[in-house]
Amino acid sequence: MSESAGTQALASFDRLAEEGTVSVITEIDEGSVDDVILGNTDDHDVDLNVMGTHGRTGLDRMLLGSTAEALVRRAEVPVMTVSESGE
Repeated sequence: MSESAGTQALASFDRLAEEGTVSVITEIDEGSVDDVILGNTDDHDVDLNVMGTHGRTGLDRMLLGSTAEALVRRAEVPVMTVSESGE
């Protein structure tokens, strides 16, 4: 996901939060991405994790790993993945 697309997505979530439709939590943390997200999920009683994916396949995915895949496997709450193309 490009930086501008990410900024637009966050703005959409902020609008929903302002309307009272959803509660949005944003934090900057350090550590293993999936461990940090899972920790925040527990700490903030999160009902759904939503994350973008790069759509890597094959060797790239094997070499770089997949945070989304790790979350889907390890999370105790649903994980919604959104590709850059929005599909």
